[in-house]
Amino acid sequence: VICLTESWLNNTIPDCAVNIQNYNLTRKDRPSTGGGVLMYIAHNLKFRRLAEFENDQFELMWVAVRPTVLPRPLSILLFAVVYCPPAEQKCSLSKFILTSTDQLLKKYPNAGLFITGDFNTLDTTLFNRHLGLTQIVEKPTRQKNIVDKIFTNIKDKMTTPLILMPIGNSDHATVIVRPKGQTCFERAKPRLV
Repeated sequence: VICLTESWLNNTIPDCAVNIQNYNLTRKDRPSTGGGVLMYIAHNLKFRRLAEFENDQFELMWVAVRPTVLPRPLSILLFAVVYCPPAEQKCSLSKFILTSTDQLLKKYPNAGLFITGDFNTLDTTLFNRHLGLTQIVEKPTRQKNIVDKIFTNIKDKMTTPLILMPIGNSDHATVIVRPKGQTCFERAKPRLV
């Protein structure tokens, strides 16, 4: 799953202009210039956009992903990509992240959760404290600041994020996180005793 913020897409730009081979695209464009979020999900993963947990007021998108094999007790993975513009009404966005995540976790109690994005100066302690998540990005992602974050409830199953060079004209670092070891998301191999 690839999560991107500040896509700068609008309804005049078709999906085919930004497709990546072997990935499905889902996006939420800002009605005005700039902003926007999108996700690319590998074509071999079953996924569903959870628009009923979104709000047109915020640049936040939810997707449920169901790999064929997940470690116990996980039943599904929930991904959010958030863009918090510097002038955003920060308190209302934090409250919305908290309430939408809480509703999702009631519907999917054994979900692995990832809230990703560009949070700029958003105070994330409101939703993070109540949801018991861990923010796993520990190095600066834009100049000397950590503005691009990943909050999760399955930190123990993930590697330490890699912070790489920005892509294209972006001034934000690229953040990559993967499952720990290949065995945590693979089918167990049979053995003969």
